Amino acid sequence: MKYIFLNLFILLSIISNAQNWESFTDFIGTFSSPRSSDLNGDGVMDIIIGGGTDSLFSNNGVMAYDGVDGTLLWNRSSRDELFGSAIFQDLNSDGINDVIICGRDAQLLAINGSNGSLIWDFFPFSTNPSDSGYYNFYNPQFINDVDGDSFNDILISNGGDHSAPSFQSNRPPGHLMVISAQNGNIIQKAVVPDSAEIYCSPLVADIKNDGNEWVLYGTGGENYGGSFYAVLLSDLLLGDISTSIVLDTDLNKGFIAPAAIHQTSSGSYDIIIQSYDGLVTKINGLTFSTLWTYQKPGTESSAEPVIGNFTGDLTPDILLVLFNGVAPSYNDFFQVMLDGQDGSVQFIDSLGVINFASANAVDLNNDGRDEGIFSITYFDSGYFKNKVQSIDFNNDTIVLLDQVRTGVNIASTPLITDLDGNGLLDLIYSVREDSLNPVGLIGINVYRHELNSIIPNSGIAWGSYMGTNHDGAYHYNLTPCWPGTIISNFNRLFPSCNGYSNGSISLNLVGTPPYTYLWSNQSTDSFISNLNAGTYWVQVTDSTGCYELVTINLPDPFTIIFGGVAPPTCFGGTNGTATVVSSGCPCMFNLCTFLWENGVTSKTNLSLTEGWHNVAITHANGCVVVDSVFIPTGN
Repeated sequence: MKYIFLNLFILLSIISNAQNWESFTDFIGTFSSPRSSDLNGDGVMDIIIGGGTDSLFSNNGVMAYDGVDGTLLWNRSSRDELFGSAIFQDLNSDGINDVIICGRDAQLLAINGSNGSLIWDFFPFSTNPSDSGYYNFYNPQFINDVDGDSFNDILISNGGDHSAPSFQSNRPPGHLMVISAQNGNIIQKAVVPDSAEIYCSPLVADIKNDGNEWVLYGTGGENYGGSFYAVLLSDLLLGDISTSIVLDTDLNKGFIAPAAIHQTSSGSYDIIIQSYDGLVTKINGLTFSTLWTYQKPGTESSAEPVIGNFTGDLTPDILLVLFNGVAPSYNDFFQVMLDGQDGSVQFIDSLGVINFASANAVDLNNDGRDEGIFSITYFDSGYFKNKVQSIDFNNDTIVLLDQVRTGVNIASTPLITDLDGNGLLDLIYSVREDSLNPVGLIGINVYRHELNSIIPNSGIAWGSYMGTNHDGAYHYNLTPCWPGTIISNFNRLFPSCNGYSNGSISLNLVGTPPYTYLWSNQSTDSFISNLNAGTYWVQVTDSTGCYELVTINLPDPFTIIFGGVAPPTCFGGTNGTATVVSSGCPCMFNLCTFLWENGVTSKTNLSLTEGWHNVAITHANGCVVVDSVFIPTGN
């Protein structure tokens, strides 16, 4: 069932001065996701993406495109496919970031960002790297300098024998490695505790907010079980990760997708992991205990969970891409959004015929709630066609972010950033040229499309594969303000009668517009109405990234109290007493009327039996409030 009608697709307008381009590179496909860095010093971020050909030499192993017009700045050959996504560091001190990228056949390369020349190759030898125990490298992370050369070093995983048939169970074990970013030498490595294969890119973070960095990594694959672990980086640097803590285990299928993390109010991180069998688990980073799980039966996934604020509360939510079936045969793909509080499904749909790529999360309309962004391939009139679409969970609409492109995207996550610093978001994505064969190698197109969306007040939540900062962490670029910095005061209109839903709250603001609003009832408007009495909170963010959170009490208009309560003088008697008072019936000069359930029409009732008794108070404005009092048992 489709939960959103596809005829709600809207093509966002292209502003007249937008820098939009496309660039074609021949004879390759790609599983790499685009990343950006200014490689030519013109102040505009350029685009780097991996390519190559599985098990074959390619002249187009990695490409750098000019962010201004898509011109090829340089390309570099590879001996096998480079499916990783680039990270950047200035290794030769020329003021330009250099490129570190990885892939199959023990390829881990450092490339001069200015001209594409090789700085170092982890395995530059002509022999088969598997003979030396090296297999595929997966997306790296930077860690603080270990070898004392002033450069941040590299945390990376290596494993996964690409040549092994699916029935081969004695797979070579995976390793975690620390490698010098300056020269590519191994600083330390350790075999994973279960000796299973590895396909998972590791993360590193101060999970407990105590100054100790933890490495999060998974083992196992599509057909063989594994576990997901947390280990102190300090233990890895000693070459022994047998102290790894098991966060989850799957005996039949492993953990390929990297973890995703988000910081809590305590400064620690909660962790989202997903097994290849589709089981999603949220873990408390302080205790490593499970908070909730979710699994859609019959699905698998290697797509990293994505974190964004979709439901409008203060706990980030989870976006999934699930594959229906068993590898390598899938018959459907699901886009799923889970409430971060409890893992409940808030949205599910099945768009397209190919969707392996992880999603993005960005607040495109700056309403304080992120949209989910997917690169999805459809089959139309005998051809594969790709669409980059956003789903607004607040308004229940699907938006086409750029024109439909002929061709296929299998697993390349788009990049959403501001390339030229003009305050507008750019969408960069890749599509395979072949519209008949999804795995065809006749080339790729890389597209840049400038959106008419400003950088949201909260920043870009999840703008790239493995997050905005490529570290697997939810990006929330806000800082708390002093009270009164944004919200000077508020206006309350009480409900006209107790129990009515016609109250409202509006705000008086003194910050820097535009503002975004998150209310406790999930509204994103500047004011809320049709309210019952209760306690509401609102978080207002201004364009400086400063936010203020206030709690507002909206009471009922009339307070009802009882006094003079006394039991009947005898057991079973009828002379119990009670007096009802309403704040809307002051003193003796009022127009209120009273009606007790025993027919008494004064505010004091002198003929009550034991038990509960109702009274209806009709106020001058016509508001009728019914309340009750308990009369105790007589002696």
